[in-house]
Amino acid sequence: MSDEIGSTLCPVSEETGEDDRKDKMYGIIIQAIVIYLQETYGEETWEAIRQRAGIEEHSFSLHERYKEDTIVRICDAASRLIGVDRSTIMNSFGDSFVAYVSKYNYDRILKVLGRNLRDFLNGLDNLHEYLRFSYQNIVPPSFFCENEHKMGLHLHYRSSRKGFVHYVIGQIKAVGKTFYDTDIDVKIIKHEESADSSHVIFDLRFQNEGFDTQVNNKIDDKDQFKVPAYFFRNLFPFHIQFKKNMDIVSAGSGLRAIIPNITSKNLLDVFILRKPVFQFNWKNESFAEKILMYTNNVFELESNENITRHRDCVKRLAAENEEGQEDNEFSSTHLYLKGQMMLVEDWNCLMFLGTPVMKSLDNMFATGLFINDLSMHDCSRDLVLAGHQQSAELKLALDQEKLKSAILEKSMQRLDKEMKRTDTLLYQMIPKSVADRLRDGEDSLDTCEMFDSVTILFSDVVGFTSICSMITPMEVVGLLNSMYTIFDNISEKHQVYKVETIGDAYMLVSGAPVRIENHPVEICNMALDMVSEIDVVDSTEICEKLRIRIGIHTGPCVAGVVGVKMPRYCLFGDTVNTAARMETNGEAMKIHISESTMKAVPPNMFDVMERGEIDVKGKGRMKSYWLSAKTKRIKLPNRRIKIKKATSVKYKAEHIIIEQTEELDERLTPDKLLNDLENPDTVHSERSEVYSPVSYETTDSSCGSSPGRRAKKKSATPTYCPVHCSRCLENNSNTDICKQSGSTELLTKADGSVFKSDFAAANGMPKRYASKTGKRNSSLCSLI
Repeated sequence: MSDEIGSTLCPVSEETGEDDRKDKMYGIIIQAIVIYLQETYGEETWEAIRQRAGIEEHSFSLHERYKEDTIVRICDAASRLIGVDRSTIMNSFGDSFVAYVSKYNYDRILKVLGRNLRDFLNGLDNLHEYLRFSYQNIVPPSFFCENEHKMGLHLHYRSSRKGFVHYVIGQIKAVGKTFYDTDIDVKIIKHEESADSSHVIFDLRFQNEGFDTQVNNKIDDKDQFKVPAYFFRNLFPFHIQFKKNMDIVSAGSGLRAIIPNITSKNLLDVFILRKPVFQFNWKNESFAEKILMYTNNVFELESNENITRHRDCVKRLAAENEEGQEDNEFSSTHLYLKGQMMLVEDWNCLMFLGTPVMKSLDNMFATGLFINDLSMHDCSRDLVLAGHQQSAELKLALDQEKLKSAILEKSMQRLDKEMKRTDTLLYQMIPKSVADRLRDGEDSLDTCEMFDSVTILFSDVVGFTSICSMITPMEVVGLLNSMYTIFDNISEKHQVYKVETIGDAYMLVSGAPVRIENHPVEICNMALDMVSEIDVVDSTEICEKLRIRIGIHTGPCVAGVVGVKMPRYCLFGDTVNTAARMETNGEAMKIHISESTMKAVPPNMFDVMERGEIDVKGKGRMKSYWLSAKTKRIKLPNRRIKIKKATSVKYKAEHIIIEQTEELDERLTPDKLLNDLENPDTVHSERSEVYSPVSYETTDSSCGSSPGRRAKKKSATPTYCPVHCSRCLENNSNTDICKQSGSTELLTKADGSVFKSDFAAANGMPKRYASKTGKRNSSLCSLI
C-alpha cells in the first residue's frame, strides 16, 4: 500500500527518463493530506503550514504530478506549528488516506484484495498493478511476508523513497481496522537505508486466522491432473522454464517469436528481476525457499536489451504513432513480463508464467508482437485493446482536469491576492489582534478591554484653517496625504497604533491593543521623529511652511470596536481628553507632555523641561513639560516631498483672481461669481464646502462627539481681517464679525471712523476701490 496506495503513486516521466522517476508523485496523496489538515486543524492552520512550507499551490489535482519533497515539507512545517512530532504526523497522514481514497471508490479494490488480513498483506504488490490503469507512471514499493504464524507475520517493505515508514504504519492499521475489524500492533524490527533505497521489516501482531486456513487447504498430489509438456507450452505463450544453473530449457511460442534462440541462453543474460527485490540466483541456498514465500506476489521481469524488430514489409507512407512521431524503420523497446513464479519439483526446475506488459499499441508493434500472440484463455487481448481506448479517454479526461485545475489555481491566487488586500484595509481600521478575534466569531462588545496604562499622542497643524483658506481643495488633500504618509512610515518603526485622523488631527496610542511596558518611550520617540520629519513636506509653493504641535498623556483607558456599518477601534476615558488638552495648549514644533508621562519615561533618556502649571479646560491647573531629544535625531530615508500648485483656470473680475482646479464647479462660473459678490450672504456656505477638507460645522460636530480633539472656538481678540468685504466696511460697530472668514475683525479706527483709502493702500488694493466714506465701489470682495 505504498507508502501504500499512497506515496507509492509516484509517477515516472516517460519523456525525461529513468533519472526523473523518483522525484515526483501524484496529487491524490498530497490532496488527502491537505483535506486532513483542513478538517482537523482548520483552514487558517493549513494556510500557515502552506506558507511556512513554501508551497504555492492551494490545492492539488489528483492526476497531476508534483515534487516528491512536498509531503516532507508539509510534515516538517506541520510538526513545528502544531507541536506534534513528525512520526505521529506521518502516522495520521497514512491513517487519513484510507478514508480519503474511499471517496474515489478505491475502497472497493481494498475490500476484494483479500479474504482476510493475511491475504491482503500478501497481495499488496498486486494492488499497485491494478492502479497502473489509472496511474500509469507510478513507481511502487515492494512488499512481501515471511515468518508467518497464528499471531502475525513479518512484513518486508522496500522503497526507493525515504521518510514514509510511519505513513505506511498508519495505512496498515487503518486498513486492518476499517475492512477486517482487526487491531494491528506494528513494531519496527529492522530499518536500513542506502543511498537510493529504504528497507524496513515490520513485526505485525494480530489474530492471523488466514494462516490456519492456508495450512488446511493443501491438496494431495494424487488429485493433481497431469498435463503434457507440449500442451503446456502452447497454453502459456510467455512462460519461461529454467534449471538450477539458470539456463532456459523451455519458453512459450510468443517469446520464441520475438527473442530467437532464447532456449539456448541463460536467464540472467536475457532478463533481470525488477520485483520483488531480492537476489535472483538459484545458486543461493535460500532461493527456492523465497520463491515459495513469494507465491502470492507478482514477479516482474525486464529484458536486459531492447527488443528490436526489423519490418521487412513493403515501404508505406510514413505513419505517426500515438506520441505524434513518425515510425522509424527500426523500432526498439524493453520487454516487460509480469506473472507468477513457481517450483516444479517433478521437473526439478522453476517455472515463470507471465504475460507481456504493453504501454500502448505502438509499444506492442515495436516489439514485434501481435494480438494473436497473446493467450486466448485470459484477458490479455481484451486488456490491450480496451486499454488503448481507455488510454485515449483518460488522456482527454486528464487534459480537461488539468485545464480546470489551472483555472482553479489562478482563481485561488487571485482570491489570495484580494484577501491580502482586504486584510490590509481591515487592519487599517481595526488592529490585527482584534480583527482576528472578530473573524473567529467573537462579539464586538467582547473586544472592549480596560487598559491600566497607555500613552496617547495628538498632533495637528498650526494655522490649518488659514492654510485651507488660501489653497484649493485638491492642494489640501495632497498636503494632508503627504504629511500622513510620512507619519505612517514613521509609525512602522515604533510600537504604536494609529487610532484615527480628523482633518489635520493625528491620533496615536501605544500600549493598546497590544500591552507593552515601554509605551511612553515608544510614543515619545514617535513624537520626536514626527517633529524632525515634518520638514520633508515642502509646501512653500502653495502655502507657508508646515508646523505641527504635539500633546502626550499617559493613563488608563477603555478601548474596543464601535460601530456596525463602519466599525472603528476607539479609545474612551479621561486620558484621551487630557492628551487632547495637552495638544491644544501646546506650541508650534514643540512636544507638550503631562506630568504622568514625564514620570513614566526612564530618567535621562530625554531632555525634559518643566513648563509650569497651566489652566486646562475641564481639568483645572496642571503641571506640564516640554520634551526634546538628548541627541540629534537621525533622519529617516525619506525623499523630500514637494507639494505643487494645482493646475488651475483663472478668471479675472476687476482686481480679483479666482483659481480653481480643471473640474470647475458649476456654482463658480464668472457670471455666478459676480452675482455672489453683489450678494455675499450666499457665499459663506459654498466657500466653506469647496475650500475646506471638512466644513466648520462638520468638524465641530464630529470632533465634539469624538474622544479626541474638539473644534477651536472663535478668538476673542480682535484682529485685522485679511478678507475685505462690503459687509465689514458697511458695519458701524468698532468690532465686527466677518461672517465670510469666521473670525472677529477690527475694521474702524479709535475715533470711530472707518479705514479709508490708506487702509486699501496698506493692503495692496488700488485706491479707487475705497471711497472717502470707506465704502468699496462695486462691492467687489476677494473670496480667499
